Formats: sequence, C-alpha cells, structure tokens
Amino acid sequence: MVLQLKFAARLDAGLSLAMLLVRHLQIEGFGGAERLLPVPLHPRRLRNRGFNQARKIALVVSQQSGIPILANAVRRTRNTAAQSSLGNRRDRADNIRGVFEVQRGAGLSGRRIALIDDVVTTGVTASGLAAAVLAAGARDVQVWACARAAESSV
Repeated sequence: MVLQLKFAARLDAGLSLAMLLVRHLQIEGFGGAERLLPVPLHPRRLRNRGFNQARKIALVVSQQSGIPILANAVRRTRNTAAQSSLGNRRDRADNIRGVFEVQRGAGLSGRRIALIDDVVTTGVTASGLAAAVLAAGARDVQVWACARAAESSV
C-alpha cells in the first residue's frame, strides 16, 4: 500500500494507511502530541510526485484527532537522492545531513510534536528531522509512521 501511494498516486491506499494509523493512535491517546509535522518533500520532488504522501496521511490524522498540522514549519534545503535508492545507513545519513531547515515562527517552541511519515526504514530521515525540530525548541518529538520496512544490507 505504501508503494501504491507513493509511486502510483493511489490516494485511496494512503487513506487506508492513515486510518489504520489513527486506530492505533486512538488506543494510545495520540501520545499527547500538540502538533503534527509531516516530513517535508523538496519542492522539486513535490512537483514531480504531485503530492506529499506524509501530508496526505497527516491530514487524515488531524481530522480524526483534532491536532493541528504545522504544514510549512520545516523545509528541505536540498533535493537529495531518494533514501530508498541508497544501500546502507551511512549513505542515507550522509544524504540527509543538514537537509532540514526550521522556518522562523514555526510554532515548535515548547510543543510536543508528532512527525508523520509513510514508512520508516533506517530511521535516518526521522532522526534528522527530529534533531532539527528539537534544536528549534520543541519539548518532545514522536515519530508516527504507517509502516516499518526492513533494512536491506544495512
């Protein structure tokens, strides 16, 4: 379903994934998160894909939980290679290093933030984004993803 969402623009698959995530999060009381932050795409990748799959998922989570989305709080400064195209954790970490920039007045300070993504593989993207958000003053960062992929040759 993740591949269908990302690479075949099957937004119905994204809705199904998001609702499964919501069901799980309801059990956990949405972890006390105060704001949702979808993992941003670089503008070029966003234009090519036509949508940000993490944002589509975050919209559903927000509608179901009432937790606001910080849609433009963070941007990608470089159009990096797709993490899925890189073979190991070190290459993925090098690819993502310093790529996230928190915008002025982003609304992160003192807040409990839930990062939203479709899939976590090595956790490098989530870690890089979480580090930027914490450095900007967030009190707590959680990572909410629809799937966890097995690492290959890492």
